[in-house]
Amino acid sequence: MASITATAALRSDRVSPRKRPSSATVAGRIGLLLWIALSAVPLLFMVITSFKPQNLALANPPVWKFAPTGSNYTDILQGTGGAPNMAPLLVHGLIVTGVVTVFTVAFGALAGYGLTIKTFRQRRFLSSWILSTYMFPSIVTVVPVFFFESNIGVLGTYPGIIIPEIAFNLPIVVWLVRRGVEDIPIEIEEAAMLDGLSRIGILRRIALPLAMPSISASFIVTAILVWNEFTFSLMLTSSATEPAPAAVLQLTGMYGTQWGLLCAASVAIAAPAILLALVARRRLVSGLTFGAVK
Repeated sequence: MASITATAALRSDRVSPRKRPSSATVAGRIGLLLWIALSAVPLLFMVITSFKPQNLALANPPVWKFAPTGSNYTDILQGTGGAPNMAPLLVHGLIVTGVVTVFTVAFGALAGYGLTIKTFRQRRFLSSWILSTYMFPSIVTVVPVFFFESNIGVLGTYPGIIIPEIAFNLPIVVWLVRRGVEDIPIEIEEAAMLDGLSRIGILRRIALPLAMPSISASFIVTAILVWNEFTFSLMLTSSATEPAPAAVLQLTGMYGTQWGLLCAASVAIAAPAILLALVARRRLVSGLTFGAVK
């Protein structure tokens, strides 16, 4: 019993006291909390306004005491009260987002792995060139794409919006997956080759499973980017394929803005992306930081 007590005392002596955070750390945390609070103010204001009656939504200064109403959401989901019918537009957005995300991640995963093969001499140059294409804003590329699709007759169709979205979001997926595959020890691939695995077998059984954090993060990031895309949605779609973000413009005009309906539509558009980020936040963070610490 005495030996156990002595051992416990020695272990307690070895445990170093918990260090207090420095003043710089405390100041940084306070600043981060203030930044988060300030960033949440517009979102909170948008949610509150979406539950206001139309006459109170236009009041200046804002009215904070009111009876909440869901009429704005009813109007945008049913197309009443001068609002566009957002229900089919949300479905269009889900279709475009789902198809674009699946194909972009599939192509990006293959390209990202290919750019890590040591025998591919031009991999660094090609990687930099692929990333440079992402630096062009969508407004620069949408005009020539608009005329090209008009000439070949696909403007306003699902392929007309899906294919440019895949091309535009492919660079970010390629780089995320490439980074994840590069952090896999080369000895694992060499051992697999000695065991007789082909390059395709290594990709399917080793590289992609081990790079799954980066692939998951790529999937989430791509889905959010495509869901929120406005320029392509506005220029390359028709009423049969138009996603919800492009329809928000219908709530503004020369005679004013329908703020209650606009805020309700904005909440309906932002909610899926926010929920996806909250539900998959662990995979998103682990994928984006995969290999950051060695």
